[in-house]
Amino acid sequence: MADTVLVVADLAPDLIEAGRTLLMKLDAKAVHFDAAFWLMDPKNGNWRLHLGVTAPPESGLGVFYERVDAVLSDMGLGSRFWIGIVTILRMESKIMQSLTSALGNAASVDGARLDNAVIGGMRFPACLLYRLSSKQQVGPGANNPAPSPRRRKSPKTAHSAAA
Repeated sequence: MADTVLVVADLAPDLIEAGRTLLMKLDAKAVHFDAAFWLMDPKNGNWRLHLGVTAPPESGLGVFYERVDAVLSDMGLGSRFWIGIVTILRMESKIMQSLTSALGNAASVDGARLDNAVIGGMRFPACLLYRLSSKQQVGPGANNPAPSPRRRKSPKTAHSAAA
């Protein structure tokens, strides 16, 4: 029986940073995507940026593509990172549901890799995450969530056994 070897083409560091920058710029323009991650196509080794949005079923996704394209154009990355390698999906899609059900409650997933993973019945040959819920931050400090408030300790009291 022959073994199958999965060769993963690494996502270029400049594309990782460009994707993160794109998300921060979109957030600054109040164009918010609940989920964002790169996913490699195992058939050809190409990476695509997947963006998940919560939108009413009757609204189309074209307006989101237009907004992303405008920001990408402003970033001036040319053919290296263009709207043709971006996929925008509704958060209700199977791929979004698989990832968010498994990792959507994490404090941060920015920069996490999934390689040859199976989540929710879906196979992820290679995936780099930015966020999987609207609560997760992207960018500096994303992996270092603010510390939770500490409870004030009550002073210890001495207990003596009374005779």
